[in-house]
Amino acid sequence: MVDANESVAEAARASLEMLRDDIAVLRSDVAKIVKNIAGSGYKAVRDRVASTGEMAGEYAGAAKARAGQMHEKLAECAGEHPLTYLALAFAAGAVAARILVAARK
Repeated sequence: MVDANESVAEAARASLEMLRDDIAVLRSDVAKIVKNIAGSGYKAVRDRVASTGEMAGEYAGAAKARAGQMHEKLAECAGEHPLTYLALAFAAGAVAARILVAARK
């Protein structure tokens, strides 16, 4: 009976050791999977940020071109009607001066 108990205990120890080994392998596999998922997530975020930066650069370039066109158009209009733009500038200055004087009181 003692031999039977010892053999059951030995079998239990062997099973326990196998289970520990399997858990260690599983832990290693899970760590690798998590590392791969984290790496691919980081890559996806990095790629998205890069594409967003490229889009922002394109929008900035388009806005700069549009601002240049508007500046040219304004200069052309001011050249065609210089007295009108001089009067507008004078009126804007007068309004700004009144606002500043009223703000000081």
